[in-house]
Amino acid sequence: MTSFRYLLYGLHLRSSIAIDGLDSLESPVISDCEIRMGEVPSLDDAMAIDTTAYIVDEPHMRIERSRREPGTYVFAFADGTRFRLDEYGRVITTSWQSTREDMSTYLVGPVLAFVVRLRGSNGATTAFPACCLATPVCGSGPTPRPRSSVRPTPCRC
Repeated sequence: MTSFRYLLYGLHLRSSIAIDGLDSLESPVISDCEIRMGEVPSLDDAMAIDTTAYIVDEPHMRIERSRREPGTYVFAFADGTRFRLDEYGRVITTSWQSTREDMSTYLVGPVLAFVVRLRGSNGATTAFPACCLATPVCGSGPTPRPRSSVRPTPCRC
């Protein structure tokens, strides 16, 4: 089976499908997330997560959380694209009815952002220091000019 490897948001991803817009890494690495195709049924013990406070203009997304399986979530989009996150995003299963490009957009956007947030909030191992999540600048490169009166503080990682 073909395997694609990516580095995004500090996470090493291993995928059985190509993710549009990302360049695959050549060297093998230990992955933080495995992405694969498969059936994504609704959770039978689901509790919907209210996203109205965060997503006002786009009511096309539903997030469910399992009551019995900690760290298990399902994302459902209006176009039929679905994602199941198991083990706090260590395994991501996806199915789609539209295009692979649409699936990639959802994965790279809200789904992986949710995974990064989960890893930062539940004490699970993160792929990068927590200080990098809190600040827009990491000390590994030059500090960009701030766009507001608040100057970002580089992390000390």
